[in-house]
Amino acid sequence: MAFKLKSGNKVSFKEMGATSSPLTKTTEMVDGQSQDDPQEVAARPAAKPKMDNAKWKAGSDTAKKNTGRSLNELVASRKGLEKGSNEYNKVQNEINAALGNKKRYEVKADSTKTGAGGRTTETTTVGDKVTKKTTSASGNREVTKVSTPDSKSKQVVRAGEVKKTKSKTGLSTATKEDDVKSKSRVTAAGDTKTKTKTATDVTKTTTNKAGEETKSKSRKRLGKGLIKGAVAKVKAKRAAKKAAKKEA
Repeated sequence: MAFKLKSGNKVSFKEMGATSSPLTKTTEMVDGQSQDDPQEVAARPAAKPKMDNAKWKAGSDTAKKNTGRSLNELVASRKGLEKGSNEYNKVQNEINAALGNKKRYEVKADSTKTGAGGRTTETTTVGDKVTKKTTSASGNREVTKVSTPDSKSKQVVRAGEVKKTKSKTGLSTATKEDDVKSKSRVTAAGDTKTKTKTATDVTKTTTNKAGEETKSKSRKRLGKGLIKGAVAKVKAKRAAKKAAKKEA
């Protein structure tokens, strides 16, 4: 049946004799075009924005260094796992960590061993990332060691507070140019003293309890290779002088 609408008029499908639809939303004709009810549109949950490609790539690089798997590989390994299970949570935590998300899910250790003095060591593995947490019998001291394809780290906690940390990154490459070593300790006054070494520099910093940097000092690093080179040059000069004297 032909019909004609004047601009601004509304005719619902029900008025047009259309069959009833099982859908709950209301669709109307406005200026000859179908439109959803504005109230229902406003009530719908907003679609999640797509992640920026650069952020995903950066997160994928981080995941590869930490677990030996890219983000796509981690997501693929999560498929088929029961949501909320220990294995699922382990993978999800690594995905969140790589993307800078602070959300963490409870994870149980893959194995637990009891050693001398009653201390326990819990081991958790995700891909190539291995975490070992050793707790004293009293529970007052915890030492956590994390090993990944690119890094190694150690953290000592006493009475619930971090007292010492030590880390090394850049292990996944053959060159030492990208290696970074760092260690820190908390003083009796509560200040944290940190020493960081790169291929070219050594930096020492001090931060107070509030996390404010109160002191910082840097110097150029004279690496072992440079020292050997300098020694070799001195020896070469001495040898040249001796040879010149003999010839004279």
